[in-house]
Amino acid sequence: MVTTELQRKLHANDYPHAEELRGRLVPVYHITDKDALPSIMQTGLSASRDKSRSAKMYKEERRIVDGIIDRFVFKLWPGFSRTDAIYADLEPAIRIVPFRWQTTNLEVMVDPSKVLVVDQWYYDETRGALQRHKLREVVWNARQYWKTAVTLQEYRARGGGLFAIPEVIIPNPVGIGRLRVLND
Repeated sequence: MVTTELQRKLHANDYPHAEELRGRLVPVYHITDKDALPSIMQTGLSASRDKSRSAKMYKEERRIVDGIIDRFVFKLWPGFSRTDAIYADLEPAIRIVPFRWQTTNLEVMVDPSKVLVVDQWYYDETRGALQRHKLREVVWNARQYWKTAVTLQEYRARGGGLFAIPEVIIPNPVGIGRLRVLND
């Protein structure tokens, strides 16, 4: 189903090739540093270009946890990886207070049949189990993370609400024609 807002954007040619994409794309939302916007809006959005403060702060921990979780993805979802993904929310994010004035939401238009929604709760549980040195919990939660995955199309068809913390996994990269900065 195409929303009135999406139709307005497509008619306004906010996205190149709007005619061929009409009805297929839906918005999801990625939070980023405002300082990164000039580069993103020139070259597009990719996981390797995430230079946000939160990305730097959690880079090493995230690299380790993503690596563990990615050991279980290949049989279930070939072509997907947390390491090479862009993460997004289904709704514009409420920005974390310490970084509030330095971050903004990007609207990212995606094909719902080509992105996944997973339960981020299992990512958080994997990270917590790793910190507690509970290997069995690490493995179990990492497997569950990918077992929860469904396409955004399927998630929407089921009416949403499937997960404690829904997280959209977008294969890398996203071109500038599918990005729009939301005004704060």
